[in-house]
Amino acid sequence: SHLFAVNTLKEGELNRWIEDSKADLRVLARSPLIAENAVILTALEADTSDYQVAYANISAYQIEHIQQDEESRWIALFLLQASDGLVLASTIDSHEGSSAADQPCYLNGRQGTYVRNVFYSDLLGVVTMEIATPIMDETGTAAAVLVGMVDLTELTDIMTAGSRFYESEETYLVNDMSLLVTETRYTE
Repeated sequence: SHLFAVNTLKEGELNRWIEDSKADLRVLARSPLIAENAVILTALEADTSDYQVAYANISAYQIEHIQQDEESRWIALFLLQASDGLVLASTIDSHEGSSAADQPCYLNGRQGTYVRNVFYSDLLGVVTMEIATPIMDETGTAAAVLVGMVDLTELTDIMTAGSRFYESEETYLVNDMSLLVTETRYTE
């Protein structure tokens, strides 16, 4: 009964954490700096001065949000053009200009906020969760998709909280391929 109660509480915390992550990305996507500049990037050619200013604004904001905010849950942010999945801006320079047209974040993120289950990211070289949300233009059409790759440290903290009562007690998450998502105390 103790184990059931603990796991029920952890499930609630996990769901809260996911909902908070989705809400955080939607706030970023709707912030005037991101929303207005994203629409400019999708409407203009890359060689125009307005495009360059919009790109610099978004890039600086993304980098600042990740590197200088100790509370940030994001390990990477990138902006996709809604029409074709082109990566317009990213905190990972080598990712810019590539296509995400076949990726779940693009395919689903144009329609509404989307959460991809935990997976190994070749781009980052770590296990992460991906959240995507559309950025709408003035007509209500998706102009871009903001994608965030989530730092799973807090998720591990949620799973290990309260595991000090019994020496053998441990809660962890596995993905749909039965691989550990959160860290375990038993690494051997």
